[in-house]
Amino acid sequence: MNAARTRKHLTAAAFDLFARHGYDGTTMEDVASRAEVGISTLYRYFPTKEALGVSILGDPALMADALRQRPEDESPEVSLGQAVVAFLEHVEAEPRHAAAFGELVETNVRVRARLLEWLADAHVQLSTALAARRGVPADDHGAAASAWIAILVIQRMSVVAEDGDDRGGPQIAAEVMRALNAGPILPPRLES
Repeated sequence: MNAARTRKHLTAAAFDLFARHGYDGTTMEDVASRAEVGISTLYRYFPTKEALGVSILGDPALMADALRQRPEDESPEVSLGQAVVAFLEHVEAEPRHAAAFGELVETNVRVRARLLEWLADAHVQLSTALAARRGVPADDHGAAASAWIAILVIQRMSVVAEDGDDRGGPQIAAEVMRALNAGPILPPRLES
């Protein structure tokens, strides 16, 4: 089994157990047993249970990698939007796990903390990829702000979905992107 399939298999086993026994009622040993792998294999892929709890999101570099694969002649803004959609399609590939993940984040502070770490890492990766695409330094403020807006799109999409909107994530995200593009984004400033 290749690494991507192994990660997916371990994630599926974990989320099945989280759904049955709860996050706190599931041990790493339970997950390894359910996945029919050795405990050392599980720890090689997921060094902590919290990492396993956010595994549905995939690698924090997923959006950055999707951005890098977009056509060179595509505008950075469109490429960034497509990177967001690629991430959402990845998460929604297993809809029952996506729903369980939302509940897990809401009910477990350790998983929520790991999610924030994941988002910060995804932001750095995406900001760096966007800066490279735009030909600006990796620490460019504009690239960093644009990457945070991409993260904001995902966050707003999650809020809308949690409020009962049953359209898919990419459709909701497209609506959020249209709204952000229609209105002015006002960065903070100080009077001179």
